[in-house]
Formats: sequence, structure tokens, C-alpha cells
Amino acid sequence: MYRTALFAESVRNLWLQSGDAWSGHMRELRDNVAANGPGGAGGRFWAQAIGQVDQRTNTRSFTYNGITAPINLGYKQDYFGGQLGLDFGAPSGDGAFSFGVTGGYLNSSMNFANSADRIDFDAVNGGVYASYASGMFFVNALGKYDYYWGRNQSISGNYNQRLKGGVYGGKGEVGFRVGKTLWIEPAASVSYTHSDIDNFGVASGAFTFNDADGVRGKGGARLGFTTDRGAATFTVYAGGNYVHEFKGQDQVVFVSGGQSAAFANQRVRDYGEGTLGVNIGSQQGAISGFFEGRYANGGDYEGYGGRAGVRFRF
Repeated sequence: MYRTALFAESVRNLWLQSGDAWSGHMRELRDNVAANGPGGAGGRFWAQAIGQVDQRTNTRSFTYNGITAPINLGYKQDYFGGQLGLDFGAPSGDGAFSFGVTGGYLNSSMNFANSADRIDFDAVNGGVYASYASGMFFVNALGKYDYYWGRNQSISGNYNQRLKGGVYGGKGEVGFRVGKTLWIEPAASVSYTHSDIDNFGVASGAFTFNDADGVRGKGGARLGFTTDRGAATFTVYAGGNYVHEFKGQDQVVFVSGGQSAAFANQRVRDYGEGTLGVNIGSQQGAISGFFEGRYANGGDYEGYGGRAGVRFRF
């Protein structure tokens, strides 16, 4: 019963993964514009492959009918899929706007700690984004909607339940870049999500989910080095972020035999995140590609994975 408090977090994680994929693309775009100038203006197609694993240790104490018991709400959730999009123009650094459209797919499994219970998800998403750059400063914004469907297989609860719903939200980023060959890029971002989960009933009772909001912020910087080698431009970088979840306490009500129990999830505790990446592009800006690895740890959270992408001008 108590594990259903994690359902909203699990679908919010889907939205955040594809949102981070878009952020990775915008980093690559900035690296290419900084290295080669605004010659990248014009339509560009980009595609990205994603592989990520999140783990959370989360032991809670719940009291019901005067009895308090510790409950393990830990989990491991993986994500595999891709994100693609079209850039209409590129930020030129002289006060220009650019925008684009994006869409993607993720397959994800959430496995609960010390249990055979699990949730398998498929999710598709679509969104629009815009960027503004002026001199060393940049601002990016994304609006995106995810539709997911899946199945919750609960051995301990003796049920097999289909799930479906949506998550909508937005993400904003702001920062600035100093330097050219050796550069530093401080940046901050905030993501807002609203998760919708359909209520469902099983033999033992009925679950009602309050529509859940999540707000997560990041702040940090990247340090990089850019150099030309023949007809290609290479950029290598390392970055770090401090991550704080402002809102994510998702509530569930369970009704059985004329009695009800209300309970909630807790926010993910603060953690640190590190990235290491390389971006390779042609000096004419016709094609570029990147790879980025990520590791995060702290509080009750650990995550690791990577993404790789390409971008073509047409």
C-alpha cells in the first residue's frame, strides 16, 4: 500500500529525464556557437540516445491504528530511449532569439527494494523550446508534455494493475559564459512538473492520488577547453551542480472496509551532480556530436548514466 506513494515520483522522473536530454542538447549548441560563431544559424536536426539509472534509499515510519512501523520505500529506476528535435535558428550571441520543437520516447522500469514488486513504463513526449542569447548571457525555456502507460505488478499486494496518465511542465535555464579557449559557464535551472495518475481499485481497496506537483532546482558551473584539430573543433568539459527539490511530497488515500489511510512521499534530499563530456564539431558547423557521462550522489539518492547525440544542419 505505502509504495503507491512513489508512483507520482516515478512518472515525474520520466519527465525530468527527457528534460535533461534537452538541456544536454542546449549545452552542445552553446559549445558549437562559442567555438564557431553564429554560422550555425538555420534549421538543424538533432538526436540523442539516453541511458540512466537512479537509486533512492527511503525508509519511513508510518503510524496507522496506533501502530508505528518502519517501511522501506527504496527503489531503483532505469531509463532507456531517445530524444530528437529541430532547431530553427541558433543563438548568435548578439541579442537573437531562437526556438525549436522536440519529442522522444523512454522505456523505464522501477524495482522496489527487497521486493519482487515493480512498475514498467513506456512514455512519449512532445515540447517546444526557446533560447535568447546576448553577449555572454543566455536564457533557455522548455515546455513539454509526457504521456505514459505501464503496468504495476505487485506480488505482495496480489494485483496486476495497468497505469496511464500524463505529466506536463516547464524548465528554465539561465547562465553566462566567460572565456573562449579556456572557459567557465555558471548556470542555474528550475523545473516544474504536474503529474496526473488515474485512481484505481484492487480487491483489498481503492487508491486515490492527489495530482502532484514537483519543483526541482540546480545550480553549478562547467569548466571547459576548446581547441581546433584539422577541420574539427574539440571541446572537453567537466561540470558540477547542487540539486535541491523544493516540492515533491505526493499524497495518496487508501480506502478499505470503510476505513481510510492517507499518507505521503517525501522529497528527494539534496545531492551533488557531476558531468564529464566531449563535443566534436566541424568548423563549418555542418555536423557535430557529443558524449556526456553523469554521476550523482548525496542524501538518499545515487544516479549514473550517459547520453550521446548528433546534430546536422540542413
